[in-house]
Amino acid sequence: RRLMTNTSSLRLKFFALQWLQGVRDAVYVPHLGTVLLSSSLIRRAIFDSFVYNGFGFLSIWIFQIFFEPTISSLLQGNSWFYRTPYVILVAIYYLLWILPMFILSFVINAKWLNIVAQNSFIVLCGRPPKSSSIGLNDLAKSLAAEVYTSTFYTMFVVQCSVIAILPFMVGPIINFIFLCWLYSLYCFEYKWVNWHIGRRLRHVEDNWAYFVGFGMVTGTPFTVASFYGGFWLSYTVWWLFFPYFVVMAIGAPKPIELVSGDPKVTTNRIALFRFARWLNTKILNGVAFIIRMITKGPAE
Repeated sequence: RRLMTNTSSLRLKFFALQWLQGVRDAVYVPHLGTVLLSSSLIRRAIFDSFVYNGFGFLSIWIFQIFFEPTISSLLQGNSWFYRTPYVILVAIYYLLWILPMFILSFVINAKWLNIVAQNSFIVLCGRPPKSSSIGLNDLAKSLAAEVYTSTFYTMFVVQCSVIAILPFMVGPIINFIFLCWLYSLYCFEYKWVNWHIGRRLRHVEDNWAYFVGFGMVTGTPFTVASFYGGFWLSYTVWWLFFPYFVVMAIGAPKPIELVSGDPKVTTNRIALFRFARWLNTKILNGVAFIIRMITKGPAE
């Protein structure tokens, strides 16, 4: 789909339409219904994910809403005699329940999500994802790509955190918009499994309005839970909704394209990730330099 444009007003209309398309694709429930009806593996994985993460959400919510305030009120006082039992009980709860659940969730949620993503790709795209070769050279390249991608995401989160410090609500608003692009990258990662990170980032930068819309829907439950319940509660909310948005991303069509009558207008790209990519490259180059210096040993 393409939209011809020659004026600034039409360009704004195009960006609005792309944003609306992103919002629509993120809530296009028929895709979810299609995969649920077509695959028992998807139904089971989503059910198991919902039960596990739903139980985690309820346990954290009940503790934060009822038990923690009750314990705090029963142990009122500023002296160590009152505060120590409260600190010990909360520490036991986090060490014996929250931390093990947090670690375990990485493994089992990744397993369920992989089942949902692969089978949804087959149902919605009519074919399985292309399998990459497993030669030693390809394995090394894949590992290097994973390291680069992981550190890039970390640098981008750092960038968002710095932006959030800006005053007068400017920072939090811009921070949320940048996080929308990050949420979209997370969701579409399973559809773009055979794209290298540079291609993924360029695609988001070329269609930034679309991915703001998609990421806004994806990130809203997580953001609301984070605001009211803190990190641990928002973590369970993320895993509750994430499989559904991955399905929506896999079934989403291409964003509408802009065709300009002005030959000077060749792209709508905004360099959203330039700073994070620059910082990521500098850090990785620095780490590689240190490793080389260590392995090289003292000069003879």
